[in-house]
Amino acid sequence: MLFPVFCSLQYVIFIRLYISGSKQRNNKKKNGAPNQKTAVLNGVSGIFGSGDKLTKSLSETTSTTENGITKSNHFSVTINVAGMNVPEKHVIIQMTSDNAVISRDEFNPGEIDDIFKPEVNTAYIVLETHSRDSYGELIISREIFDRGTSGIEIFIAREDGICVGQYINLEW
Repeated sequence: MLFPVFCSLQYVIFIRLYISGSKQRNNKKKNGAPNQKTAVLNGVSGIFGSGDKLTKSLSETTSTTENGITKSNHFSVTINVAGMNVPEKHVIIQMTSDNAVISRDEFNPGEIDDIFKPEVNTAYIVLETHSRDSYGELIISREIFDRGTSGIEIFIAREDGICVGQYINLEW
């Protein structure tokens, strides 16, 4: 499975990720705790900037033989981490085929419904995402979506600073 994780950049972020396996190597206890298999993702800690991406994959195969029959189990996980600035607002601009503005609607994060119905004469949509960089400077990124696009994804920062995607269906 692939799980994208987006980290907001309100502050400089240090990410250190630990994954503990649920399988025990043996039943012996050390200092009162079971010995557990633990994988530390080397290279995952560091400073991220907006647009920086990191991917780490782990995999394991175990085989058991019982009554001459060998069974294998394979497990793998890929973790993607990307840095992004916290979205402050989203602006949806509806445009005609002559590049004239039909409407311009501003939304705070989380205020856009899951379904957006463009005006009848809208040829394309410009989606603006307003955020601030680590110096407090305004950053505006723009994406263009035409009538062949069935939906758009925006990002919203949770209280813990992790940005999660919201998919918005476009009903042309």
